[in-house]
Amino acid sequence: MTTPSNRYLAEITVKIRFPLESTSTDAAQAEARRLATERQGIAPSCIDNVWVTPLTRSDVLSGDNLRAWQELAALKACGSPSQIRRWEGGTLPEDELLDMVRTTLFRPLGLFGRRTRMGFTAIDHPRTRGIATCLTVPRASGPVKHPDELVAWRTIPNPALTDSEHRTLRAINEAAAEIRQHPWLQQCSPASLAAGAVMPELVGVAPREHEGQCKVCSRATFERSALVTVHWAGRNLSREYTL
Repeated sequence: MTTPSNRYLAEITVKIRFPLESTSTDAAQAEARRLATERQGIAPSCIDNVWVTPLTRSDVLSGDNLRAWQELAALKACGSPSQIRRWEGGTLPEDELLDMVRTTLFRPLGLFGRRTRMGFTAIDHPRTRGIATCLTVPRASGPVKHPDELVAWRTIPNPALTDSEHRTLRAINEAAAEIRQHPWLQQCSPASLAAGAVMPELVGVAPREHEGQCKVCSRATFERSALVTVHWAGRNLSREYTL
């Protein structure tokens, strides 16, 4: 005997926590909405409410302690004796620390192609004797300092994807799940996690489409990518990969 089926309407409430800094509650809410809609499948119409809570002094002190622990854990694992001494003395350059951390945290994404920023030459402009004619058109505002100024760029979140792009994005998400388990991203004790503590989103994957259109010839180009952001020790570390 076949069990009769019914139709349902499911409404799902998803909790996402972002660590962020802002100048006011309203600005923080706007930034939180922007971050959420960059995530896969979340449209502005899906967001009913955004709550932001200023951190207490105790929260800030706990955050500072966590940041120091994360930095020291990274240095003990991958840093040189010189780097550890300079960190203890407050003279280790930020870039030197973050380059080391990025190399380690983004290692699961090592097989994916890093995206490089597109420029004027990414567009197939009309050419005369091998020279793009767009560069020779007189402009009332005067000559540009760089050809890239002739291109209007925009970034579109959550674009439609081809089958191949979708497979790549799925593989990037699997690598991001591996990054989430890295011990340097530990936020609280295992006991707190077992008790149901809600973790902030420390690794985000945002599919995007970059589109450029020449202001002279109107020809255009585009490229789709995934921006992977890792929140570590109070910083947002990002790398972008082509789809």
